Amino acid sequence: DAHKFNQDIDSWDTSEVTDMHYMFEDAHVFNGTVGSWNTSKVVDMNGMFYGAYDFNQDVSNWDTSMVTEMELMFAHALRFNQPLGGWHTSKVTDMRNMSASAEAFNQNLCDW
Repeated sequence: DAHKFNQDIDSWDTSEVTDMHYMFEDAHVFNGTVGSWNTSKVVDMNGMFYGAYDFNQDVSNWDTSMVTEMELMFAHALRFNQPLGGWHTSKVTDMRNMSASAEAFNQNLCDW
């Protein structure tokens, strides 16, 4: 049941992953550490944490230089409030509603 998923998955090898879209969709209580993941080949992060209400982990060190899609990435991630200002987003073509209804989100993204 995705709604109850909250496991330790920080050790997953994500070095060959290119698509993470809707990976944690509606995982309401998920707040697992994923900050050490290798995201250097990821292209699609659409809706990755959509509806992950409790997610609030540091992902500031993720390599987002290849990502082109971030639509709805943190939408409805109600508690998410982590710095993302250092992300490289020059290839992103779709950020629509990236943080829609992410009620706690209050970070500076001026360097994007």
